[in-house]
Amino acid sequence: MILTEEEIKKITEPKKPFLKPNFWKLLILALFLTLLTVVMIKESFEEVTIQKADGTYQLKANKIRQLQKDTAKFSQAEQYVLIAEVNGWYPCATCVGADSVFLFKGEVWKYGVTINGEKGRYNGAKNPLNNDLEYIVQFRGNIETCLKLERIQIATYPLLPENLKRIVKLGRPPFNPINS
Repeated sequence: MILTEEEIKKITEPKKPFLKPNFWKLLILALFLTLLTVVMIKESFEEVTIQKADGTYQLKANKIRQLQKDTAKFSQAEQYVLIAEVNGWYPCATCVGADSVFLFKGEVWKYGVTINGEKGRYNGAKNPLNNDLEYIVQFRGNIETCLKLERIQIATYPLLPENLKRIVKLGRPPFNPINS
């Protein structure tokens, strides 16, 4: 039996893989990341639950206490404003074509919300509260109300007298580039 050139080509040509090599690389990476995530979970089911006599499960007492502590913060939030304490140039994330803005003492630099208080929010390397900014609580209450008030403050900022007197008016407070 003599094979034709076409038949020889079919036999000798390497077969194309069913799935492309990149697929296998991605699958291996996904499996590795999944395994890594499972290994990194710090609490197993048995560490955080206890089985009751009737066969159902409940959280252990220490997990319940931690949950209560964590969620209690949401009812003790603060909506605050950072204002200039001295006349001067301040970083501006909302200025078009400039990276700073001149603020007079008492003018708004940023509105914000925190569940950690002033010390928890502005402590360490990212602390903008040097001698030039003052942290003033405008409202204390639940996180939802604080977030609503912050949005209102940011949205109505363009109408503040301090902004209206500027030659180049701002559409948002100098350090509120996005709704946080």
